Amino acid sequence: MPQSGTEMVENADSFHKPYLLLQGTADQIVSVEGNTEFHRRTRSTDKTCILMHGLYHELLHEPEY
Repeated sequence: MPQSGTEMVENADSFHKPYLLLQGTADQIVSVEGNTEFHRRTRSTDKTCILMHGLYHELLHEPEY
C-alpha cells in the first residue's frame, strides 16, 4: 500500500479499477498536479477526472454547493 502521494503517482500504472476523481483547483491539502498525473498514468479504462475551478479540499462543504 503506497504511503504518500508520490508513491501513488509512481505506482499509478498498476491501478486499473474504475474511478471518479473530483479535485478543487484551490485545494491546499492535496496536490492538483499530483492527482492529474495519477489520472494520466492509470491503466483504468473507466476513469473520470473533474477539476472544479476555485474550490478547495472539502468539495461538499463549499458555499457554492
